[in-house]
Amino acid sequence: MRFYTTSHGARCNSRIWPTLCRYCGQRVFYFTCDCGCKVFFDELGAPWPKHQCRGYLNSLIETYGREVIERGMAVMMMTPGIESSYASKVQKAYEQEVRQPAPKKNIIRRDPVHGAREDVVGIVRELIDDVNVFKRIGASDNLFSRAMLRSLAKAQCVQITIHTGALASADNYRFTFLVDKQLLMQQSIVKGALIRCQLHSLVVPGWNPIWICDRVRSPFEED
Repeated sequence: MRFYTTSHGARCNSRIWPTLCRYCGQRVFYFTCDCGCKVFFDELGAPWPKHQCRGYLNSLIETYGREVIERGMAVMMMTPGIESSYASKVQKAYEQEVRQPAPKKNIIRRDPVHGAREDVVGIVRELIDDVNVFKRIGASDNLFSRAMLRSLAKAQCVQITIHTGALASADNYRFTFLVDKQLLMQQSIVKGALIRCQLHSLVVPGWNPIWICDRVRSPFEED
């Protein structure tokens, strides 16, 4: 984790998503930027109160160690604050999102193309459990399709749709992908949760092209 003393905003590619705390279920706002800062807020705007439920604090201790947390890491991460112009844009964007939910906004669908790979962060908008992967891609269950699908052919699959656009961001994309349910076992993934996914495309002539998720985790976790 890196600490910087400049204020945060558009200059350091600051991004904020409204999401749910995976530990207590409360509505929170996740902040990250190119400086390496990562933090959850209870509310938008000054004094930018940081989320401090017990489950979240325990996760910080597990990730960074008790000594770092006791020195006030969360305070250091955001010193001296967030630029007022950026904060204003974010607050207006959130008010607009409340008035006009994301599904009605202009969201660009990102279709898989041959050889494509993506590392994306987004809000879960849809979860479909127990998807038949062969029906999903429009293929027969045979040796060829199983060889192409590899471990996914034997897996219990979940289909997830995420929207990537942060508040006040000009880019808002939709990714729909399949993931082995076993990869989700350690994650509290529900609608409204913010997740980070590593995806690769599977494009075979005669099949419906799909995104496949190789890894899914909380965006707060280190690589």
